[in-house]
Amino acid sequence: RRRAGAWLLADLPDSSTPQRDWLLVNLLLGERETQIDGWYKEFQRVGLAHILAISGFHLAVLAGFVLLLARLLGGTARWHGWLVIGIVLLYLVLVEVRMPVLRAAVMTIAASLGLVFGRHLRVGGLVSLSAILLLLCRPDELFNAGFQLTYSVVLGLLYLTAPVRTRWFGRPNAEAATVGQMLGEWLKTALAVSVVAWLVATPIAMYHFGMISPLGAPLSVVAVPLSAVLLAIGYTKMALAAFLPSAAMLLGVPLSIGGDVLLAIVRAMDALPWSMIHVPYPSALWTLVALAWVCWWCLARRWPLSNRVANCSMCAALAVWLAMPVWQRDSAALRMDMLAVGDGSCYCLRSGSSAVIFDAGSSSNLDAGRRTIIPALRRLGVRSIDAAVISHADVGHFSATLELVDEFDVGVL
Repeated sequence: RRRAGAWLLADLPDSSTPQRDWLLVNLLLGERETQIDGWYKEFQRVGLAHILAISGFHLAVLAGFVLLLARLLGGTARWHGWLVIGIVLLYLVLVEVRMPVLRAAVMTIAASLGLVFGRHLRVGGLVSLSAILLLLCRPDELFNAGFQLTYSVVLGLLYLTAPVRTRWFGRPNAEAATVGQMLGEWLKTALAVSVVAWLVATPIAMYHFGMISPLGAPLSVVAVPLSAVLLAIGYTKMALAAFLPSAAMLLGVPLSIGGDVLLAIVRAMDALPWSMIHVPYPSALWTLVALAWVCWWCLARRWPLSNRVANCSMCAALAVWLAMPVWQRDSAALRMDMLAVGDGSCYCLRSGSSAVIFDAGSSSNLDAGRRTIIPALRRLGVRSIDAAVISHADVGHFSATLELVDEFDVGVL
């Protein structure tokens, strides 16, 4: 893995900031270091975290790129399938195998076996098969946010994209006469895909993280193709660097420019005031109803008056629900919550709309700020902190202070 990272970063043009190199290593090899956490949150806030989390997107680009090259070189479909399986297994050796990439690997290898044995697989059945296999090994994954997002979005793309695309732009024209028309058809499909993925993912993200990323759909139209190009160039550069280092040097410039452009786009969008909206955490029932409404909206072919009234009513109910925290106030004069941070302490004191944090740390879990304290405060409805008080300078009492200051608008420390 270290050698692959060295091949990837070799002979890149000098950059004024190290973020570009960290982005490329994370994008292609899934390497997560402490330096990455700062700007990784920028991708999360604008709705592009799926680009950095090694998952089905990355394996799809890798498998598709290898399959394209194999078909250009000729050979049988069986040979192509074995080649894709071999490359995917090699990639699993290079990256740290987490559940998202394992889910994608199961689906990709199963699809490649279909090529090997000449079988036509239903994509929906393939997705369901991978889910069943993973749940047999890890039943607890059913309640994991990543599992729910992965399979709901993939199934949404399979069954909801075509109706939305047809309703908005008509059926895709497979006989586009010019390059401009081909790009136009691709852009229409990409827009429908991004909107469907955003609509399906948003209720689940609200349930688990209490946030909405309004820019997720339009940004995906730009960032996903750019990231796919970066992945293809990066894979090629690593392969060439092992055998033809001089040829790999030629790919350093486009790889560097693409990484800088992607970072610049994300940072510019993250600077906008409404790039992320914190919302109250909905119930599981509300989330299921919202997903059902998304499916109904995508599959509705005609819009009679009754459908329009129902659509407007659902949108109005959503707006009222999001606005509830504005006029809702805790009736208690003073409320104190003690957070379970392990060996340490963290207390949240609230009165009306004011909040004070007393201590914020853990010596047994130095990642308690990101994993425990911040999610718990979001669940409690804390949106800003008037003051943070640290009792004394033991790591179990202050280790998460900087994370709190970065995440919330802390008035006084």
